This record gives sequence, structure tokens and C-alpha cells, in this order.
Amino acid sequence: MTDIHAHPYGLSHEVAERYGKPHFMAHYLSGNATAKSVDRYMVEEDAFCIVCGRSATNAHHEPPKGIMRTFPMATDHGLWLLRPSLLAVCGTGTTGCHGKIHAKLLRIEWVWDEPGFEDAWWNGSLLESSEPHSPSLYEVGCWRITSGGVFIKEVRGCS
Repeated sequence: MTDIHAHPYGLSHEVAERYGKPHFMAHYLSGNATAKSVDRYMVEEDAFCIVCGRSATNAHHEPPKGIMRTFPMATDHGLWLLRPSLLAVCGTGTTGCHGKIHAKLLRIEWVWDEPGFEDAWWNGSLLESSEPHSPSLYEVGCWRITSGGVFIKEVRGCS
């Protein structure tokens, strides 16, 4: 995909696109988007792995928090400080599906249903009606999981 938006801090559009999208069976403990708040999160009780469906043991930050803990997105409708999305996964950063994500054996990306939804996100109008990480974003897009370029599944919410 060609970068159609300019992003600060040298982030590619593909990476910047993952900030602020809906969580999957995990959430931050603080509503305030700060660099420290990225470390304080909770995996929901009875959560299952977004990839394989096994019992989730922790949450993966997408994009990984080592890239940027918060992403300040300037739009026509204001400045939004976005955090990485949290996705419940099995394993640790080196085992299970979580390990496979970090080893780049699994790829998770956010995909919009229509280009107009993506445009509305980047100009800020969508954020005025759906706050960052809102489950309502699953109505206009989904998480796509692939392995080696082979489609595995698309995820819209926790059902």
C-alpha cells in the first residue's frame, strides 16, 4: 500500500493505522492516553486468543509499544493522542500466538470496509462519533490475521 497520509515521527501509514483501533478482550485501566498508561491494562475474564481461540494469557499491543507508546494524530477535527490497540492472545512475547506475532510469523492489520471510513478516521470526523478504541469501530472495519501472506481470519469484535 502506498502511503497516502503523511505521519509524524517517520511512522509508515501501515503502522500508524493500528493506533486507536478497537481492542479485543482487553482494555487499558486508565482512560487517559499517556506513555505510562500503555503498561497498565487488563485482559478480560474468560478472554480467548484472537488468533487461535485458546485461553488468553496476556495482551499484545498492536503496534508493539516499543515502536511508539502513544501516537499524536493531528486531524482537521483536532489532535488525538492514540495508544496501541490491545489484543488478547495466548502465550508470552516468545511463546504461543503472542510469540508468533513478535517473531513475525503472524501478521495482524486493521482493514477498513470502505475507503470513506479510512478517510473519515484520518480527517478526525469518525473520531468525533467513535472515540479511540471504541467497539463501534468494528462496524466499519476489522482485524485481519495472516501468516506468510496466507489469510487466516478476520475479527469483528469478541463473538
